[in-house]
Amino acid sequence: MSDDQKSRQRLLSAAIDVIRRKGYAMTRVDDIATAAGVTKGSFFHHFATKEACAREAAVYWSAQSLAAFAACDHRNPHSPAGRVLAYVDFRISLLAGEVASYACYVGTVLQEVHDTHPELAADSAASHPRPAAHPQRAPARAPGPA
Repeated sequence: MSDDQKSRQRLLSAAIDVIRRKGYAMTRVDDIATAAGVTKGSFFHHFATKEACAREAAVYWSAQSLAAFAACDHRNPHSPAGRVLAYVDFRISLLAGEVASYACYVGTVLQEVHDTHPELAADSAASHPRPAAHPQRAPARAPGPA
């Protein structure tokens, strides 16, 4: 990976961290650049605007999330109960540190910008990780008389 690619990746990671902590509106380009350890000029070498960075950060966050879930061993246990318990253990392991360190970046951004920045909201929603397609199942019914 080139130094340029490493700087871009640090900026995306920093944008995710800072926006989850401060919110989109309160985050400044300077905040992202400082958190990434780069200059403001370097930020603008990679992104035309804060919104462009936030939009790409949504895609980057989604890829990171999918990789983390793919690496989780909740699919390995042989029993259904074992898979459920392994998945619960995995989810619990994600909840370390401050809330901003594990909060859903896409959800954080969508909640704040859905009316004010429609392109960012649309890109964020489109980047949200989706589970693999499952065969159509009948909806569950509550026990008891119909």
